[in-house]
Amino acid sequence: MNYHNIFVVKKRSVLFIVIAIIFSFITAMRGNTPDTINYKSLYNEIDRIPLNPSTFYDQTYMEYGFGLINAFFKYLNFDFSFFLFFYAFLTFIFIKKASDNFGINNVVVLFCYLPTFYFLHQWAQIRQGLAIAIAYYSISVAIKNEQHFKSFIFYIISVSIHNVATPFIIFFKNILFKLLIKLNKYYYIIAIILFISTILLCRIFSGISFDFSDRLSGYSTYEESRGLLHPVNLRAYALLLFFLLFRTKSNTNNIILDFLILTYVIGVGIRLGFYDFLILSGRLGTIFTYSEIFIIPLILSLRFNKITGYIFAFIYFSISLYLSLFLQTPEIIDQYFQPLP
Repeated sequence: MNYHNIFVVKKRSVLFIVIAIIFSFITAMRGNTPDTINYKSLYNEIDRIPLNPSTFYDQTYMEYGFGLINAFFKYLNFDFSFFLFFYAFLTFIFIKKASDNFGINNVVVLFCYLPTFYFLHQWAQIRQGLAIAIAYYSISVAIKNEQHFKSFIFYIISVSIHNVATPFIIFFKNILFKLLIKLNKYYYIIAIILFISTILLCRIFSGISFDFSDRLSGYSTYEESRGLLHPVNLRAYALLLFFLLFRTKSNTNNIILDFLILTYVIGVGIRLGFYDFLILSGRLGTIFTYSEIFIIPLILSLRFNKITGYIFAFIYFSISLYLSLFLQTPEIIDQYFQPLP
């Protein structure tokens, strides 16, 4: 038994938990950030809303699983801030559990998550934030232990919290993962086919989606778009190129890394395919590009020495933080300090 490795893992876990508690507390103390007033209203009224799975979404525009979490904490008579703290901490825990199953340093994953998805997923879109973290955990369970039933249960839980996790059904039973193992020598061909197919499917879907979803029809009236050369998209292209160039190392065949990169390929394809419909380009694309928080630590550990890895990590952290705070959510810091009505 390697006691040194056990000590390092436990020390890393303690550090992760401490950082997660600090940032969960920061999340819980937030003010009038986007969507927070809607979540507070639901929390205050949850005991007056019938918890009927068939009608809950129509009444609240929020998923039934999210309603159950609200109802549980309201039943315990906890205030809204404590609910936010627990919810944020739970998101961090599923990120850690997914990282551990993928065999990745969870602290490095955390520092990749904080500048990219923390502000949007913990200060605003909290349903999506937890749903995606659970969805990646469900994948990690299937890949690590082949526990497909357990994986599917957690997939259902993620969808019940936010339906944005629905597309992850394509990863059920590791079909893509197993195909990748068999056809790994054709990896770049698979990546190109997947990329082009995703773009084409998105363009086809964008022409018909508004006809069968009232909510999508409502969103489409906003006419929000993000140009192909928007800095956020340029960052995605650069990361994808970086991932594909540095995906392998001599005598190293990391199938988990290859799988996560293909997940990112799908995400960038969605961003391009829905470039003229921001709500889908952003929210749907994000569930796949979220894989970057796992890819970066893997590539840095496989391809670079410690000093070079720190340099790349610093560049990644700085650029991601700038884009998050000044382009994606430019007003969120000011909103954080505004009191809720």
